[in-house]
Order: sequence, then structure tokens, then C-alpha cells
Amino acid sequence: MKFLALIGCTLVSFLSLKAQNGYIRLSTDSLLTGYIKTVYDFNDNQHVLEFWRTKNDKDPARFFKSEIEEYAINKDTFRILRNFQPFPSGDFFLHDIDAEVLQSGRIELLKVRNPYYKDKSLPLPIPVDGGVIITVSARLFEEPIENVPTIFILRTPRNNFMRGVPSVDEAFREVIHEFFSPLAIESFEKENGKLTFRKLEKLVAYYNIKTSKRL
Repeated sequence: MKFLALIGCTLVSFLSLKAQNGYIRLSTDSLLTGYIKTVYDFNDNQHVLEFWRTKNDKDPARFFKSEIEEYAINKDTFRILRNFQPFPSGDFFLHDIDAEVLQSGRIELLKVRNPYYKDKSLPLPIPVDGGVIITVSARLFEEPIENVPTIFILRTPRNNFMRGVPSVDEAFREVIHEFFSPLAIESFEKENGKLTFRKLEKLVAYYNIKTSKRL
């Protein structure tokens, strides 16, 4: 039985290494459709994407995140953020980082792993006006930024306007009003109760469904 379990685990690991159906949109706006997988480039010490034209491609092409605008693997779509400052009140930037698209439509909801999350090997952002990003983030989140594992981002595709979404109520409301009209928020709250940070994904889905019906 243990032997069969070991074989099963090995098979799963092997299959997970295979390229999956997807696409890569390059910074030049070229679109490559085929099979994609993430690999680690030891020479450059970073993750890159391998593009396979066919499942048996003998010479797959490799692309750095700096060359890519967007990519998809199976049903998961990711945008690459470059020099993005999610919170204007703090000197905190996200660069060449994958942002998963959780909701798409007139307004997108993106999710990105906080690169400073409990990682002592990375330097914290530099001081700002005598303070540090942790002090600034205390007004945006309930705890210091290095204790926040995930950052959510709202994006308007038509003009690429983006903002990080704080969890503290006052700051949260301020960002929400940059993307949603008072009427849209009122309509949502009538059906779903008071809008809070925990209902962010539900709000975006609700708004996109309502606006798509008017098209």
C-alpha cells in the first residue's frame, strides 16, 4: 500500500512539471498561444515562463517576467506588475510580480503575494518623512505590512488605473469610492448588507454582472 502511495505521489509530481495549456502576452503586444509552465532559471536566479508550441516541443522558449504583460495557465490568468505603488501614502513598490486576476470585467480584482510578508531576507521599504512603511501601513491595515500575506488590487482595464485596497474601514471606503459610484455601493448594500473589506470580491463580481447586463 505504501509503495502504491509513493508511486501516486511521484506521478502527481511528474504531471505537475508538464506545461499546461495557456498563453503569453508580451510587452510588445505579441500573443503566444500554446503550453506554459513556470521554471526556475538558476543562471539568473529567478522564475521564468517556458513557452511550448506543442506538448512535445524540443526547444521551448523562455521569457523573463520583465518581457511579459500577461499570461494564463489553464483557467488562471496573471498580470505582471511593474514599479506599481499600491498605496500612495507609502514608499512601497511591487515590481515584476505576478498578480492573479480574481475577477474580470469593467473592474478587475487582482491578488498578489506581499513580497515583504515575514521574509527577513528582504529589506523593508525605506523611511518616508521620518517614519517607515510599517508606520504608514498601520493606518491601512490592522497590522504591520510584513504581517499581511496578500495585497488586493482594483484595476480599471480601460485606462489601467490601479489602487491597492486597504482593510481598515476609512481607508477602504476611500479607495472603493475611486472605482464605484455611491449608487453602485448603495445598490450592493441593499442586497448584501454593509460593505466591508471581506465583501470586496463579492462587490466586484456584483458590479461586473450588473454592468454587463446594460451592454
